[in-house]
Amino acid sequence: MGLHKVEEAEELLQDMRKMKVEPNLVIFNTMLNIYASARRGAKAEQVFRELVRRGRPDAAAFGSLVKASARMGDMQRCMSWMQRAEASERLDAKAYYSLISACAQAGDVAAARKALEEMKGKGLAEDTIACTGVVRACAVAGDLPEAEKTLRHMEASGLRPNTFTANAVMTLCANAQRPLTAEKWFFRLAKQWVAPEVVVFNSLLLNWKQDPCRMQEWMRRMRVAKQLDVITYNCLLNAAAIVNDDKLASETWAEMRQQFRPTLGSYRSYSKALARVGRYDTLSSLLEEMATEFPYVDAFCRRALISACANAQSNAQRGLDEKAAEVARAAFLAGRQRLAGDVYARRAARLALGSTGYRKLLKELKLEPSEVGEVEEPQETFREARRVATAHFVVTPRGMPGFGVQKATPRIASPEQMDGFEEPQQSAFTVSSAAEPLLRLSGRRGADQELAESTRLKLKPARP
Repeated sequence: MGLHKVEEAEELLQDMRKMKVEPNLVIFNTMLNIYASARRGAKAEQVFRELVRRGRPDAAAFGSLVKASARMGDMQRCMSWMQRAEASERLDAKAYYSLISACAQAGDVAAARKALEEMKGKGLAEDTIACTGVVRACAVAGDLPEAEKTLRHMEASGLRPNTFTANAVMTLCANAQRPLTAEKWFFRLAKQWVAPEVVVFNSLLLNWKQDPCRMQEWMRRMRVAKQLDVITYNCLLNAAAIVNDDKLASETWAEMRQQFRPTLGSYRSYSKALARVGRYDTLSSLLEEMATEFPYVDAFCRRALISACANAQSNAQRGLDEKAAEVARAAFLAGRQRLAGDVYARRAARLALGSTGYRKLLKELKLEPSEVGEVEEPQETFREARRVATAHFVVTPRGMPGFGVQKATPRIASPEQMDGFEEPQQSAFTVSSAAEPLLRLSGRRGADQELAESTRLKLKPARP
């Protein structure tokens, strides 16, 4: 039974009772776990009370209630159930896992560390699951030094990391803008677990969201390991949008469409890339395609289309681009229920339609200007404020040969080069004043095999 299929589980339980089959301890614990996973704390406690009336609940029952409170973020109730489990001598490692998970959800590193120490004090051995919970707490809190301390402790204790451990570290480094540290820990952790999974690779890619050139290099490695999925392509689409590289975005979209069905995130990222350069024709076709695959066209994508029209007007040499204005007007009318109260969509519509056209649109929809100067503000104001994306490059840190992306094909350091490397506290990113787009990777034959060998990792293909 799926963890979140609450209604189906309840129906099965009712059918059992109609057939006069009384549920046993296993059935009650299963229902407790289902309610806990679905964050139905009240339902879980109701089942627990019935279990108490029928007999003595075991450690699994208490653990499920701790889990339910933890998943709802109720630390006070979580601690209360821990105390009741301890008083009943029904406290096991799973209860502590749930408590540490609650601490991780709240980003309370100190509480997670304290729970781990209490677990050890009860004679329960610390393991990968418990330590990973502490790392997750560090990830939520943004405490990279404490996370690294825990990871080094796991290494010294012989505790093998799992996918959740690695994913938490990659996410933490991405949030802290420490991409080089992410790569360092990727190599160190990859030596200890069987094979990195695609979710870990994708979290690593997020560290290079301002550097699609570096991201492409990692994707080549992922392709060798057959670890690409639609989220991987979404990461590259978003990176291309950030650096204003619509050509790379289009190439990525075409390649992705040959293998995967786009998600909502795919459409949003590609829409953003097209909007920033004013490609409203391509974006209009994209939304038509989206309408055939989704029951509705996303409001974010409609707003992107209007923004594309506004950017096209900014690029216009003279006068108003009537076609862009008409496309923007149609897009606003089609999504008026969501866009009428969206200040960014309205600003884009004003810039796309011009003052006269925008006043007519407001009158047609019986809307009032949402801010002072919304209609009268001149077009030049937008042109001055318009964000112009420039190429982003990563500066090669001193003492790290061959590491970093410059104005050429990047080379990722080997695991041996990463050993002992400590990334500077400041981010390694600098913004180039160069107007040219990022150089794309060369397509040399045999490059994929060379990349696989250079990492010295035994990357196993994903299971079909």
